[in-house]
Amino acid sequence: MATKARKTWSAANDQQLLVAIVNTLPPGVLDYEKIAQYLGDDLTGNAIHHRIRRLKGMVSQSENSPGASSPSPKKQAASQAQTDSPKKRKLG
Repeated sequence: MATKARKTWSAANDQQLLVAIVNTLPPGVLDYEKIAQYLGDDLTGNAIHHRIRRLKGMVSQSENSPGASSPSPKKQAASQAQTDSPKKRKLG
């Protein structure tokens, strides 16, 4: 039996995986409010819903443009730094 090569996961692959999971669930299964509570940071269910829609759009856009190259690591890091929200300090 031949062994398969190991998958090297990238951020784009992670997005595709998340969207695949979300798209294969029956409608209404995701509880956006519970997801928001789990993630904390004063997120709302509405914010989670919109973020998932944005991720779906990002994945479908990347699938529709096969010739598009991924950003350089430097650009990717700069982009990530802009989208990361600061962590809250714990009081006490």
